[in-house]
Amino acid sequence: MKNISIGLAIGSIGTVVLSGLIGTILVLSNVILISFNLDTRLTRETENKVLQEVSTIYLFDMDQQISVTKITDVENLQNQQAFYEKAQNGDYLIILSDDKKALIYRDTSKKLINAGPVVTE
Repeated sequence: MKNISIGLAIGSIGTVVLSGLIGTILVLSNVILISFNLDTRLTRETENKVLQEVSTIYLFDMDQQISVTKITDVENLQNQQAFYEKAQNGDYLIILSDDKKALIYRDTSKKLINAGPVVTE
């Protein structure tokens, strides 16, 4: 099982640490820590398809470390973070490590739903 640890900036003072897609959440002062398991990784074919689609509407380096996961429990995420406010189950969370960006992409409408800065720890 692969673990990815990143932080998603919330406003100007908060941080979120992500490790996958399903897991636990811990709130410490202005920091929200989220721990996820990557038990249900997407196939390489699905990841490549999603990244190709996103690359037509958002410019990024495809040679960097990229994590793609499918959102399956959006209500839980929305209750913890405004970043997921417009997300839906079935959307993709894409983490661009070198660009330090997190993206939410909806393949059914081919639209970028949200983007935000990422702080690696």
